[in-house]
Amino acid sequence: MSFAQTLEKALDIVEMLAKSNSYLSTKDIAQTLDMPPSTANRFLNTLYSRGYLNKLEGSKKYGLSAKWLSLCAGLISQTDVLKNAFPILSRVRDQIKEAVYLDVVDNNERLCVLSLPGLNPVSATVNVGHRSPLWVSASARVLLAGFDDFKLDNYMDKLEPRIFATNSFMDKESLKKEVLLTRRFGVTLSCNEYHGQRASVAASVRDYTGQTVASLAVAFPDNKLAKDLVDKYYKTVGYAALELSRSLGFFNDQDPPFRLHCPAYVRERIL
Repeated sequence: MSFAQTLEKALDIVEMLAKSNSYLSTKDIAQTLDMPPSTANRFLNTLYSRGYLNKLEGSKKYGLSAKWLSLCAGLISQTDVLKNAFPILSRVRDQIKEAVYLDVVDNNERLCVLSLPGLNPVSATVNVGHRSPLWVSASARVLLAGFDDFKLDNYMDKLEPRIFATNSFMDKESLKKEVLLTRRFGVTLSCNEYHGQRASVAASVRDYTGQTVASLAVAFPDNKLAKDLVDKYYKTVGYAALELSRSLGFFNDQDPPFRLHCPAYVRERIL
C-alpha cells in the first residue's frame, strides 16, 4: 500500500467517525469502508495512540477525541467570520437563553462551525461539525438563498427531497419560492422541517461584497412558538447577523435592513 493510499484510508476512518453520532466498532468501520478488519484495527490503534481517538472503556469502540479541537483552534483564530462571531453569538445566547449557532456552506451541505448551547432547562442542541442538507430548516434556506440564480437552479435541478420531519418541503417549486423570499427578506423561520419539535430563526451574514458567507441562527423547542417570541428572536438574530456582517465590511443603508419571512405552513400558527 502506497503512502497516499495509507493516508486516504486513515482519513476515511476519521471522516466516518466525524459523521457518526456514536462510537463505532472496528467491525463496523471495516465493513462500511470495505477494508480488512486487521487494517482498520491498525489504523485505529495508531490514531488512538496519538490521542486522536477515544475508546469506550471495556470495548473496542472508538470516537474522535478533543485533540481535533486543538487543531481547529489555529484555523478559527485566523478566520474573520468565526473570530468576530463568537462574542456576538455569546451576547445573543445570554440574552435569549436559547441555542445559537453559525452555519456555512461546505460541499453543497450545511456545516455548523460554531455553536453555543441554550441556558434554559429545556433547549435545542446543535453540534459543531454537524452536516445537513441545504434545503431543510431556516438556516439552510438562508444559505441556499445566497446562491446566485444559476447556481440555485443547478442545485434545485439535482435536488431529490425527502422527509426529515413533518414540515419538510417535498415540492421543489414551493421550496424555491421560499428560498427566493428568504433572499428578499434576509431573515426566515422554520418549524419541524429538519428536526421534530424544533423551531429556528436564521439570518444572513454577508461580507464586504454582499455575498452570504454564513447564517446566524437560534434554535428552540417548537412548543415555545408564538408571535411575541418570534418577533423578539427575529429582531435579535437579524441585528446580530447585521453586526457580524458589518464587521466583515458589509454596508447596507436599507431601512429596515431586514424583515422576517414566515413560511405559509407556520404563519397561521403564530398570527
